[in-house]
Amino acid sequence: MKLALMIIAWLIVSITSISAQTFIAPRAVENNKYVYMNVVMNCHDFSQVKTSYATLSRLFAIYRKYNIIADFYFTEQLAQRLEWSYAGFLDSLRRAGMGINIHHRSPHALNFRPTRREAQNPQLGIITLFRQGKTDEAIAECEKWERRRVNVATGGLDSALGGYDFIEQKSGTKPVCVGFGISGNFDADSLAIGAMIPLKKSGLRATVDEHEGGADATYPFMSIRGVLARPSDSSITRWAAGTMKSDTFWWKMVLTPDADAYSPRRYAERQMAQVNRNQLTLINAIMHETDFSYDRPPFYSVYYVEGTSGATNPVPYDTTAFPTDRIIPWSQRQKDAIWAKYDSLMQYIGTHPNIRTITMQSLINTLSDDRERSISREQCRNLASQILTQASGTSFRLPTKNFFTIPQTTDYFSLADSYYALQRSLAEYARTGRLPESLTLRDLVPPLGNGTVLTATFSPTLNDALSVIRAQDSLLLLQTAQNRYGGRMPTSIALGTRSLNTLEYFVLLARAFQAADGGSASGTSALEARTIAIPAALTPPSGAMPSQNGPTNWTVKPLRRLASVPTSVRTEENSSDGAPLLVSPNPISLDDVRVEYTLSSPSSVNLYLINSLGQKVLAMPSENSPQGKTNIVLNIHELPQGSYTLCVEAETQRMARLIHIIR
Repeated sequence: MKLALMIIAWLIVSITSISAQTFIAPRAVENNKYVYMNVVMNCHDFSQVKTSYATLSRLFAIYRKYNIIADFYFTEQLAQRLEWSYAGFLDSLRRAGMGINIHHRSPHALNFRPTRREAQNPQLGIITLFRQGKTDEAIAECEKWERRRVNVATGGLDSALGGYDFIEQKSGTKPVCVGFGISGNFDADSLAIGAMIPLKKSGLRATVDEHEGGADATYPFMSIRGVLARPSDSSITRWAAGTMKSDTFWWKMVLTPDADAYSPRRYAERQMAQVNRNQLTLINAIMHETDFSYDRPPFYSVYYVEGTSGATNPVPYDTTAFPTDRIIPWSQRQKDAIWAKYDSLMQYIGTHPNIRTITMQSLINTLSDDRERSISREQCRNLASQILTQASGTSFRLPTKNFFTIPQTTDYFSLADSYYALQRSLAEYARTGRLPESLTLRDLVPPLGNGTVLTATFSPTLNDALSVIRAQDSLLLLQTAQNRYGGRMPTSIALGTRSLNTLEYFVLLARAFQAADGGSASGTSALEARTIAIPAALTPPSGAMPSQNGPTNWTVKPLRRLASVPTSVRTEENSSDGAPLLVSPNPISLDDVRVEYTLSSPSSVNLYLINSLGQKVLAMPSENSPQGKTNIVLNIHELPQGSYTLCVEAETQRMARLIHIIR
């Protein structure tokens, strides 16, 4: 009791012990968890909301039974109808610690392709604006789709609350990840960047880039467009086996002669037997709630697209029909088999001692957000040199992995970071005659367009370059002050009567920085502005149509992984009854939480909480505890929502338990 009173007293006076961020290798294993498993359920079917709710409720019960924390990705349309018919369901998921994310699918504007008949597609107005170079108008239109409700019959927007804002309001938490439906589209880059801007302002921190695999072996946590690209080394979703020559969804095969080869549990067991236990492996298990009921093409598009031709159905869309020619209900035997196999897979995942189920929110909490971190003059000097090394004649080669590294360090900078750092440094030089020794980076938006290539190489003076740099800096500062995307890289830059594209200007910045950094350059010193076309590696092919793609690769860079739990002492982590350390409830939505720990012998005990940055946010003096069980009640009302590690240290034991506080 004395121990509990001391902890509560500590919380009242808010004594906090802070330690610096500690980075660890991206693939480092902490404790005995060498696999992070992201269980994902994509939720689409707004037209059969009763069926969707029954499926999601059953899934929720399975996750609770096996102590699994899963991610749910909702289309706005299904989220709306769930709240209309089953109010509070989204919030109940959040209270249980599940991840609530957002999925953009038809009739959302970002899911329509420009190859379809634009006259019948009000959604394609966004694409048209981007193609016309009306970037601000296009981004403003993107924002409307995150604030207002989509009318499923017209494909347009109503005045009611919708999109990201609706899901946040009804779930009680900000969705941290978005799944876009715009892959394979030559306008995808502009759309993704434009759509990401209002989402990032709202609180989004991640996106689905590689759906089921593709995490880099060295840098698994990659930032693209200023957010984490959902990482995965492999997926328990579809694979080729048995008589199948190509990968196939396992749930389609449960009643076929290849059923054993498509057992998801056995596939998970094989993957676990093959992974390297000395490094972190990232695996996900993805399904759609409709997969338990129907065999279908993408359910979200059947009302909007005719057959497989891609032609758009006429407005108004009839979402009351059930197109059985395209959506075939499973037999009851098929449904039962799918549920049985999925339950078995979740049992395996939830009870495996070396698997930790994670949500995108908990994963983000383990990574450093360095969008606005400092950069030194020495680092800028190194980047300028690397840029000029990559520029050869009239071409530019992307750096390895698409980002710059500083040798002998773990410092990573995207092309956008480098652009901003050199631009701001030279603007300061133009103002004061001195390059700054350090500055703070911004989350810079890449160019939404290719710009016009120079007609010929020419030699502007340093003063000419500084004049343009001052103008661009004024624009950046204005955009930042107005919260206009944190600053945007322009498509083209006027230098006298010439027009440089972003890449040509980027290389000119590097030359100007070297001249200013050398200390011997004068304003009349000649620089070289070379003709450099945006290469195909920076701009995806667009066929015969004019491309307005902004190069996503400008923003690519790794994110650093943070240490969350010291590993110098043996850890006993557990989640089952009878284990040395229990926390109840967990996730925690109330002010009080019950902690029970078991000692093998009497000992002095230290108890503390560590947040995801490796900082101690609760600590107390050593207290003697008897052999056996000790129960205490913690009041955690002053701690913010998030994931924490509760640590109990005795003389010969150390116990740790991951807990989730939700508000």
